Amino acid sequence: MNGLKINQYEFNDEGKLNLSNVDKGKDWPVVYLIHNDKELYVGETQNIYKRVEQHLKNKDRKNLKLIKIIFDDEFNKSAALDIEQSLIQLFNADNKYKLQNLNGGQSEKHNYFQREKYLNKLDSIWDILTKNGMTNMTLDAVRNTDLFKYSPYNTLTNEQNEACKIILYDIMRKLSTNTEGTSILKGSAGTGKTIVLINMIYKLINANKFEIDFSDDDSLTDNNQFIHDFKIFYDNFKKEHNILTKFNNSLDKQLKKDVISKTKAMFFHKIGGFLVTSTDSILISMFVGLVLLGKYTNYLTILDSMNSVL
Repeated sequence: MNGLKINQYEFNDEGKLNLSNVDKGKDWPVVYLIHNDKELYVGETQNIYKRVEQHLKNKDRKNLKLIKIIFDDEFNKSAALDIEQSLIQLFNADNKYKLQNLNGGQSEKHNYFQREKYLNKLDSIWDILTKNGMTNMTLDAVRNTDLFKYSPYNTLTNEQNEACKIILYDIMRKLSTNTEGTSILKGSAGTGKTIVLINMIYKLINANKFEIDFSDDDSLTDNNQFIHDFKIFYDNFKKEHNILTKFNNSLDKQLKKDVISKTKAMFFHKIGGFLVTSTDSILISMFVGLVLLGKYTNYLTILDSMNSVL
């Protein structure tokens, strides 16, 4: 693929310094992957040098060790956004890494010049990442998984995104005014109702954890606007209803001892119940043979049927 290359750098101050002299390091759209052996963050930016500087200050990225940057002479902002979103969705289904991405990139599909050409670059990108040991499955295998097809990271069509937005804002209004409401999502088979539902549930569960960089003008999308509004709503709702969000993770020593003791007792009770009620057929077949066992089983079936009628 002409112009496509993936360069690797240490994710530290020295790696950032090396980027300062890289062609396309400060004024060109790129897609990047920051990772260690277990976790991964996928992003896109117009200025990778500045973006790395920001990530190095983020405590959530402190355990990540390497950054791989996807450069391409033909990249534009729309293509970088699209490839970022596609890689997030693919890595989520591939299941090699735990994704640090929460907002999942863009949420709404959009067309741009030669979009299909840019998405075809994913084959080459995935091949290179596979050769570098960053994937579990081939691209075709990932795309055939249910986790890929029904991923919460799926981008929505304009119509799906509008339906999602209307329902989510209505939920916030109803909760704010303490009123009940019902939303009905109507569509024929194959229109993506399940995808919209998964997207809404994911946003409601995780929106308060999402990260938005409002210093980037491209972050001002409908998706990020909802996240911003939901964060404000969530904080106000939490204060009004005295909702606790932090708990003491340590258990009382005596409570912990009781939990262990009762868990053991329940385990042996289950084993005992199985030995009493589920081994009679095995014993009968051992001592009297399969023929009598068959008659015995039929007899029990007749008795159970009569008992259910009576």
